[in-house]
Amino acid sequence: MEKTSVLIIGKYAEIECNIQRYQSHFVVTQVNNLEEIRQIRKAERVKIKAIAFKGHSRFDLRIIKQFPSLEIIANFGVGYDTISVLDAKKLGVVVTYTPDVLSDDVADLALALLFGVSRQLSLGLDWIKSGLWPIRGEMPLNKRVSGSTCGIVGLGRIGFEIAKRLESFKVKIHYFSRKKKMCPETGHTMIIRSIWLKALRPFLYQ
Repeated sequence: MEKTSVLIIGKYAEIECNIQRYQSHFVVTQVNNLEEIRQIRKAERVKIKAIAFKGHSRFDLRIIKQFPSLEIIANFGVGYDTISVLDAKKLGVVVTYTPDVLSDDVADLALALLFGVSRQLSLGLDWIKSGLWPIRGEMPLNKRVSGSTCGIVGLGRIGFEIAKRLESFKVKIHYFSRKKKMCPETGHTMIIRSIWLKALRPFLYQ
């Protein structure tokens, strides 16, 4: 049985994309970016049925038309901003992406950054490494996150996960979104201590 031809676009770490594993099931062509597509021979391009895409360049009709047998574009990421879904639809090509896969990871990192900035962790590390404690004294106290107020502009999948985590720290959530959000677990308006901001101005300039 003839193997299906696929194209992998982008630079991947081995943990993200094990080329040898794919080669055991498919005929694999790999390029680093969309510009390198011109290096692929036409005889190879016409056989490609699937493209795995990782990148930020515009993926539109001009690119898609070069693969007449293409059936699917699988985007490496939670969005597909750079891929023209309308152009793909015109040619009967399905576009997929990975919603929710990284929501928890991004929310975790957002909180890590929030605590790092609030508690000045980077400065504290430098303070320790400097060896100048006898001269400079103890590092000044910093602002705590617990009990504070946090504004989230855009309460989508990731913003929602951030809000849920912050609620554990008694943080009052102010958020902006196109509509009120409901908590999927309770069915109530999301986050007991949240205030729905109907416009950005009252939040940014209050």
